Amino acid sequence: MATSSDTYPILENIEELDIIRNVLNNEKAQKGLIALYSASDSEFRRNGKLGPEVGRAREDDLKAVLHNDIRDEFNCNIDDNIDNGADCTVKGQGISIKHSSNAIGKGRIKVKWTSDESKARDCIKQMLLLEKKNYTHMLLIYIDNKKHTIQIIAISAEQILEAVKDLKEDAFKTSFGKNTRGIEYSQKMIQRLIKKKYFQIDISNAVLTGGIDPIKRRQLLLESVRPTQL
Repeated sequence: MATSSDTYPILENIEELDIIRNVLNNEKAQKGLIALYSASDSEFRRNGKLGPEVGRAREDDLKAVLHNDIRDEFNCNIDDNIDNGADCTVKGQGISIKHSSNAIGKGRIKVKWTSDESKARDCIKQMLLLEKKNYTHMLLIYIDNKKHTIQIIAISAEQILEAVKDLKEDAFKTSFGKNTRGIEYSQKMIQRLIKKKYFQIDISNAVLTGGIDPIKRRQLLLESVRPTQL
């Protein structure tokens, strides 16, 4: 599997993000991530299309790879409702994990899901106060099944806070009604963040096919627990 990584000038070292970068730059970890993504792809693909549930599965796939190497300094047993949207922590620092099938810089990224418009407005007001407790580091993972690439972009909490400080309300997008999407970072915000990324790792030859059929996997499990014939 051919792999490559690109790093960018860093104003200061962020230990927890450096730990993540070291793990994901490792070829063994990259192969493991591809294998897990492949399994999730098979599990949540119906009639040739991926269901929305694959996003949570991919999040768990990445957590598994990170936990496998980081061990005691990694924690994913955290409250889903914490204000800064962290999905896990590394050395006690929150990390938000976001997956996208869009081209880099296209589309929007969810900040917080809520169907309550007043709660969404309150959340944005809190973020516009620019308090550090409301921000966490973010990993943006772009998966391109046609080009067989995975691109992992890390953005620090400070970089996100600075972007919101500059863009203000334009950093956010809200949508309510039949297609409620809660609070998202706008495309302008995402493009700004990508330009200010802490690091980027590009993985090539990421063919996410070949995972075992989900029904077949369950049938094999049933075979393994079938009572012994007397």
